[in-house]
Amino acid sequence: MSMQKRKEIPSKPRFALAAKRAYELLSELDICEFPVDPRKIMDYFPNWHLKGWQELRVNTDEDDPLNLAKEQAEAKTVMLRGSDEYLIVYDDRVDNIQRIRWTLAHEIGHIVMGHLIQFEATALNRRGLTREDYGVLEVEAHCFASDLLAPKTI
Repeated sequence: MSMQKRKEIPSKPRFALAAKRAYELLSELDICEFPVDPRKIMDYFPNWHLKGWQELRVNTDEDDPLNLAKEQAEAKTVMLRGSDEYLIVYDDRVDNIQRIRWTLAHEIGHIVMGHLIQFEATALNRRGLTREDYGVLEVEAHCFASDLLAPKTI
């Protein structure tokens, strides 16, 4: 098994690429009405799995699955070892539907932008990232989410 060296995380967010990827996804899935529903987008991808934090907590018998509470994160996406399966876990205690839509679109951005597979430092978690690298990837996911939910052309 040969290991290919993964790319370095860019020093600046790739805004144009994030917008392009969001528009390509909307086009590919023929989404042409609003509001865009990130859950419906996930339905197109059988290897993307969405779970609420409380549900995962009960099913895994763990106090804090993926350390969402500890890290004060609203969601986290991980790639399951040895597969092309993604698990998106969001804080289902949040009672603002629009906030959840944004959070899920942001997590889709991490997948579509290749954040979990393109960079050596992101190998399954963000613990290996510098604050600057983490910031670049977060801004890219924010930009993607913005263009997915409210494309500038519309």
